[in-house]
Order: sequence, then C-alpha cells, then structure tokens
Amino acid sequence: MVKSSPSEALLVQRRLPVPPEKIFEAFTDPKRLSKWFAPQDEMTTVVHELDARVGGRYRLDMIGPGGAPVHSLSGVYQTLDKPNLLVFTWRWKDSPEETIVRIELQPAKGGCELILTHERFLSEASQIEHGKGWDGCLARLPKAIA
Repeated sequence: MVKSSPSEALLVQRRLPVPPEKIFEAFTDPKRLSKWFAPQDEMTTVVHELDARVGGRYRLDMIGPGGAPVHSLSGVYQTLDKPNLLVFTWRWKDSPEETIVRIELQPAKGGCELILTHERFLSEASQIEHGKGWDGCLARLPKAIA
C-alpha cells in the first residue's frame, strides 16, 4: 500500500514473509541489494559504494535493458539500528532534490512489517514517481532473499 499527498511524506507498508534481520541485510549488503533494488525485472543494479555505517555513503546505478544507467543514486546513512531502523539520504545524480528515507522493520507473525517513509520531495510529481519506484523494488525484494 502506498499513500501520499503533496503535504505528507510518502508512506509504504508491506508485510513480508522474512525476518527483519534479512530485510535489513537486503538494504545494507551490496551483493544482496544488487539482486532486487530496481523497479523492474528488466533492470539490474550496480552498487559502486556501500558503507553501511552512520556517516557512510552509498552510490549505485540502475541499469536499463540496453545496458546504460537509467538512474544514478547516492546518499549518506544517518541511522542504523540493526535490525529495526535504517535512515538515509537519497539524491539522484544531477538533481537538486535530496530526500530522506526511513525504513522501520517490526517483527510480525511469519516475518515482518516494513514501514517505509520517504519525505522532503520538491514536487508532488516527484513524490508520485518515487512511490511507483518503491512499489516495483519492494515487489522484487521477497523473491531476491528467499
């Protein structure tokens, strides 16, 4: 479920059949992240840098079917409380917009509840596009870590 409006943060919630520890690792381990972190199955992800510690940086490219980067993304980790909470900045290459992503993982029967909050968008259009991207990425996540 994705909820958003111009005055609110983007909120994405998912119940996943995987323990919080595995989801946390899927976001913070470069090999695991590269298996699922793109909005479409036709895309791949190349992780150039991932230093999962407070103040550490990440940098990656989402590669399209033709082999060229479609999206280049970087940011800085602000909070890592394994396996419950992950907070990082998010900036597309050549974009003035720097947003914040907060991922909360709560144990739930048979897996965990993922609550993702993405905020500080410069426009409603950007917020909507990020919601579509998160839907695609998170749909690929369970299969990649099963």
